[in-house]
Amino acid sequence: MIWHERAPNKHALTLRPSPLLADVAGYSRLMGEDAEGTHERLKTHLRELVEPKVKEHHGHTVKNTGDGMLVEFGNVVDAVRCAAEIQQR
Repeated sequence: MIWHERAPNKHALTLRPSPLLADVAGYSRLMGEDAEGTHERLKTHLRELVEPKVKEHHGHTVKNTGDGMLVEFGNVVDAVRCAAEIQQR
């Protein structure tokens, strides 16, 4: 008797919940130089770019930690696309 392995589902890896962890590079230095201005720029960046991109790619923010965030997406494709689009700005 010959056993045939079932062909892997090509979507199996993309249909799993996928986290996105991000933080602001150099945030401590920026806060040391101009805490108020840095905080205001971060809030603006989150409101105008990050939050809309997360929503556009069907993610939801699990936690914010000052300059960091944890976002969950329903699949790895949305997580990577969201991260790439944010990074390009």
